[in-house]
Amino acid sequence: MSRRQAIDIAMEMRGRSGASSLLSVGPLPDGVKDLLRIVAEGEWRSPATEHAYRCHSPEDVRAASAAFLAAALFHRKADPYRVLAVTPDATAEDLRENKRLLLKWLHPDRNPSDGERSYLGSVLEAAEAIEEARSRPGQHTRADPPHISLAKRSKTSRRSKPDPVRQTAQLFLETIGRGGKILLMTAAVVVTCLLAWRYVMNEPIGVSIERYSRLAMGISPW
Repeated sequence: MSRRQAIDIAMEMRGRSGASSLLSVGPLPDGVKDLLRIVAEGEWRSPATEHAYRCHSPEDVRAASAAFLAAALFHRKADPYRVLAVTPDATAEDLRENKRLLLKWLHPDRNPSDGERSYLGSVLEAAEAIEEARSRPGQHTRADPPHISLAKRSKTSRRSKPDPVRQTAQLFLETIGRGGKILLMTAAVVVTCLLAWRYVMNEPIGVSIERYSRLAMGISPW
């Protein structure tokens, strides 16, 4: 009996709550590379995926493929080989091709989803870990995959809208704070000037103002 294709599992789990958690257990099904091509290069028709396009729109097929890959490849316990959707005995060509497809899918300039783009670092770390392990003597075909801490999956790809009331209140408080600082600085300058005048002229500034006013009006200052 042949194994089920990844595209069939992806379409079945779409919209079913809790189904995605089952993808983190057991080996990957056949046809995962078809899903990588769908999310990276758009509509991808092959003998394994043609029937999915007859029953669903290309947008639904892509969304289901992306959800499948996110659940199957980027869970907390995934090792580097799992992240790149290969087995430890994969060829260097398979590693390069899967890495290319994953990076094309998750690149910030191409992918508008914050949740999916957060997996980009995991792919780079996984590829680096495998390359380092395979470069050691005696580790050309198989390596003990080191643990990689994956980024937490974003609960939503939409950014929360700013609260206008909160923004207004924050702006008001900032304005008051700036106004209070200006008043304090002004008061400090005035007090400093009064003290300097008192020290230089040896009399309060009020007395000086009165004396100069009398002189300006032709009245005896005393």
